[in-house]
Amino acid sequence: MKFEELLGIAKEGIDAADPERAVMESVSLNDSVLSVCEESFDLDNYENILVIGAGKASERMASGIERVLGDRISEGLVITKKRLGLTERIEVMEGSHPLPDERSLKATRRVMELLNHCGVKDLVIVLISGGGSSLLCCPKVSLETFREITERLMKAGADIKELNTIRKKLSMVKGGKLAALAQGEVISLIMSDVVGDPLGSIASGPTVSDTSTNRDALEILRKYGIEADDEVIECLSSEEGVVESRAKNYLIATNRRSLEVMKEAAEKRGYSSFILSPFFEGEAAQLGLFLSAIAKGMEMRKVCILCGGEAVVNVKGSGRGGPNMEIAASFALGIDGAKASIACIASDGEDGSTYAAGAFADNKTSLRAEELGLDIKEHLKNNDTLSLFEKLGGLIVTGSTGTNVNSFWLLSIEE
Repeated sequence: MKFEELLGIAKEGIDAADPERAVMESVSLNDSVLSVCEESFDLDNYENILVIGAGKASERMASGIERVLGDRISEGLVITKKRLGLTERIEVMEGSHPLPDERSLKATRRVMELLNHCGVKDLVIVLISGGGSSLLCCPKVSLETFREITERLMKAGADIKELNTIRKKLSMVKGGKLAALAQGEVISLIMSDVVGDPLGSIASGPTVSDTSTNRDALEILRKYGIEADDEVIECLSSEEGVVESRAKNYLIATNRRSLEVMKEAAEKRGYSSFILSPFFEGEAAQLGLFLSAIAKGMEMRKVCILCGGEAVVNVKGSGRGGPNMEIAASFALGIDGAKASIACIASDGEDGSTYAAGAFADNKTSLRAEELGLDIKEHLKNNDTLSLFEKLGGLIVTGSTGTNVNSFWLLSIEE
């Protein structure tokens, strides 16, 4: 399948996870009755409606909830990576991602202040999406220490569940603690960026009861050989009971739903299509080889195989890149001339810390690399796939999509 055709299919799936669209398809208002998925809430029973949230998609989600509730919203504040100016009643503050900064801390404290003034007859609507772990940040330890541990775990290849276990244990708002600050009723609308959609891991579960323990956190640090300083040890050595959240949590956008839309889009273009799995996890280069093995062994022709999930990179080199570019590069090495192509795309438009969303590779990629004197293996070894695809062509650059439901890998087997 051509580069442009695969991107067109991917775009339909990304559009299906548009935050404003996801909110408005899940929430509606009829007179005073607010319907959220299959449940109803009579707004006449509440004195105030407060909207808060965090994540890369939170401002677009806020725009959707404003379109539903309008001037019924008493006050609101969401934290996002880049303010877009989409809301009127809900304030938007910026924070940092993938590591929190002073802006994240300042904005989170503002959210906490709003919740501290929330009354028992108030309704709190929380908007949560991917990136919330960094954007919504008020650590029990110093910000510098929190950032250092998070960054070291990322570079060591810790998966999102492990990262978020540490974040919850070192945080004053994650693991159900945010919802616990509110006296009134709490409704949480959640867009999943975690494989399998475990609510407690998405944005580190600020409105979800936390069953992890300090011992779990210490074992993760030991697993990756990270020696914690006295500040962290003291925090993780203290007794902490399970945090129970009274919030009602609703999942409104997932990787699987986007893959289902892509499947329909591929079939409209004349391809047999199926979803292999939305649950892929693992080291990026290995996933690329795995997908190339599927392509080489596939007897069906003109088929589009759809996968989703979250890959990680164990950073050992000094280059720039991201897991989706590494998957594409590894796929190119493993394809052995089979007539197949792959598009690897981060749904948020940001692969690693680069400006690209991912990359495209096919059975001609390795040949082009040889002609240009480029060694794909060396680029992978140095984690330098951005410069590889800048020279080869095939970079996928979408800009920020405003959503985040993991990554998509579209594998096409030609006739």
